[in-house]
Amino acid sequence: MKSKKVTALVLVFVMLAGMLAACGKSPEPAGQKSGQESTGTIESKGSTESIGSTESTGTTELTGEITVWDIWPNEEDTNSRAWIALLPEFRAAYPNVTVNVDSTENEAYKTKFATAQAANVFPDVFFGWGPASPRELVAANMLLPLDDYLEADYKNDILPGTLDAFTFDGKIYGLTMFRWAGALYCNTELFEAHGIKLPETYDELFTAIEQFNAVGIVPIALPAFDAWTVAFFQHIMAIRYVGAENINLMLRGEKSFNDPGIIKSAQALLDLVDANAFDASALAMNYADVITGFLQGRYPMFYMGDWLIGEVMDPELSSITDKVVCINFPGVGGSYDDQILGGSTDGFMVNANSANVEVAVEFVKWMTARMPERGHAIGGAIPTRSNFDVAQYAGNLPPIRVGLAEFASKASGSTLAWDTFLPEVPRDRMLSMLQQLVGKQITAVEFAENMAAVMEETGNAKY
Repeated sequence: MKSKKVTALVLVFVMLAGMLAACGKSPEPAGQKSGQESTGTIESKGSTESIGSTESTGTTELTGEITVWDIWPNEEDTNSRAWIALLPEFRAAYPNVTVNVDSTENEAYKTKFATAQAANVFPDVFFGWGPASPRELVAANMLLPLDDYLEADYKNDILPGTLDAFTFDGKIYGLTMFRWAGALYCNTELFEAHGIKLPETYDELFTAIEQFNAVGIVPIALPAFDAWTVAFFQHIMAIRYVGAENINLMLRGEKSFNDPGIIKSAQALLDLVDANAFDASALAMNYADVITGFLQGRYPMFYMGDWLIGEVMDPELSSITDKVVCINFPGVGGSYDDQILGGSTDGFMVNANSANVEVAVEFVKWMTARMPERGHAIGGAIPTRSNFDVAQYAGNLPPIRVGLAEFASKASGSTLAWDTFLPEVPRDRMLSMLQQLVGKQITAVEFAENMAAVMEETGNAKY
């Protein structure tokens, strides 16, 4: 144990030394391998045709140099392709600005971010997930409030709630580009083969579950070993019974989780277990195993985020590329049936100690104003802009993306996954209790009471 701690400390010091050294030199541009000479530009395999306005929101006379951290070192997804395509356009719009881009793969970036936070060596602009990432940085005065830099037109063009994950004490500390959304992925081939109707209501969902069970097919994929996937079901049902606005108040510690609607949401999860909606061994199944089964056509339904679309559409991974549709999780006949689990959690922040604040802010504004439309045109990312018509690109996108963008863009409210909001103790307690619900070790009432208690014990999650 002692030797492991020493090794860990050595690794931390090595990482800190590397980042401190990086502060004195320009990082490699995205897509550039170590040892390659920087050309100052980034080529994109995606379209470089301008989508929408690329007029500068500032002035081409802006001068300075900034370093930017992102999580897109390659072009494997929609976000990275949009980002890489727009970088040379920014450089063309601002010829007197030097942008040094340092790209790190998603999981490695989390370690890099945590190390940078401990050492306070962030660059001028950096990517982060809200609200967990920025919360402590705001408390430490490490982030620049952006309100005074945002024109009325920019603010008015942002969908309500889009910046909630980066807003603290009424001030905006980060700008987002896309929204994610939970969707019920339905394998239409299995539905049609057994004459089963796609569920539009909660009652129809249970009818479909019963019918699939009757023919020996597990109705819904659930990798319950990874507790966050269980949380998706309880979260969306909480939205259906309580509404996104009230859920967000609970997550902020301004309203108690000991609420009749939360009890109903936990009971809904128990009802699904009792109806044999999931595999009997779900608690022993992880995400990688279950997703493989879904992609091979073994499950009719899977409730998951829109990131699954890329794997569904990949012919090297999936045998159901043209057999899946995305629908919003069935409603219960209430006023919150159109709302979604999801929202904007990926954004860019500006270092409060940046030597080139004006340049850094302009870069973030410019890129985040164009990423939504460019990303949607390339692959169907869900935009965060209120004046954007998702239907205009429908002819160029697969139906699975069009369907998800349509219901997500019309949602009257949304709530992010709770584990991205909550501090460590209530987050871990919540995830454990959800697995206990699947195992029928606690009741719905106990879940709600315990959630309220742990929030109270930890001083709530106000931010």
